[in-house]
Amino acid sequence: MHQPAYHSSPRQMITQETIQDLSALGLIRKMASYAVQECLSFAAWKMPGQTNIMMLISDSAAWQESVSPEHEKGGFAFAPFNPSSPKLYLPATHLLKFAECKITEITSHNLLERLEEGESPVTQVHAGPSDSFDEPEIPYRDLVEKYIREIQSGRVQKVVASRCKKVGLPPGSDPVILFGKLTEAYPDAMVSLVSSPECGTWIGATPESLVE
Repeated sequence: MHQPAYHSSPRQMITQETIQDLSALGLIRKMASYAVQECLSFAAWKMPGQTNIMMLISDSAAWQESVSPEHEKGGFAFAPFNPSSPKLYLPATHLLKFAECKITEITSHNLLERLEEGESPVTQVHAGPSDSFDEPEIPYRDLVEKYIREIQSGRVQKVVASRCKKVGLPPGSDPVILFGKLTEAYPDAMVSLVSSPECGTWIGATPESLVE
């Protein structure tokens, strides 16, 4: 794990007394920026129907062929739709839980010693590959017609057709602020923000309940 960079000027550090003065999103922003500066991965998420927010920082994120919830403890799995593809697993080096906009649990208090007081700028995140969406796109109508034929032939029963749209972010856009807005707009969704040198940065809200 990389050591934090030292500054020549004195720094006001967050303490157990001052941490409660920060909002959940404020502390998440500080932790996210710290993780990116140290080339670490992080994930923040809210489960469907809950208000608690969880966040972790991982110093050993790695791609795995499979991830079993029964054997993996204290981490976050980021997996593609294709079950045969590798999954990115983020073991928790630091794990926090936020409830009612305040931190209620932390597994590694020495993390606070590395976070500075004061207002954070726009949250830093990991950039993904520049060619992530440069693959040639099949016209959407052709894609739907192909899937209809597949269903009619009996080879598949259900298909979700999707397509990518590449847009630029407005200046000053902050992914943590967007994450907070998604948790408020979609209380019954699984909302997540994942950022890693391994995969870039992903944010979303999904309505599906996979396990109850």
